[in-house]
Amino acid sequence: MIETPRARRSLEKLLRLARADTDALRVDLADVERARDATQASLSDLEEKALREEAAGGHGVAEVAAFREGVRARRHNLTTTLMTLEDAELSVRDRLETAFIEVKKLEHLIEINDRADKKAGRRGDLSDMDEMAGLRVRR
Repeated sequence: MIETPRARRSLEKLLRLARADTDALRVDLADVERARDATQASLSDLEEKALREEAAGGHGVAEVAAFREGVRARRHNLTTTLMTLEDAELSVRDRLETAFIEVKKLEHLIEINDRADKKAGRRGDLSDMDEMAGLRVRR
């Protein structure tokens, strides 16, 4: 497989970079999830406040109309933000999955190379023993 220490260091560096990318994407995902949860909470809170305000009554027709228009606009903004955050969450999850697969590929490649190195080392040990045995027989 990979025979030089330089190539091994390169693989290990790629693995470190891939892990760093994965960690950054996990942080991004957590941020998006927090923002989405906060937006959902704001939307729920808006709905509750609107129901309480309408139940309280005691306002003129113009005030109620203005209040309802404000609630409608705020609901629209929060819903749009929520949809955007859900799209962003899906995007980050896809990128995180791809980055995780890349990490696993690099780890697997390093593992394969380690096994090949150990196998080559055992072959070298056997070859050395055969050579020593041959020298003993000749004496």
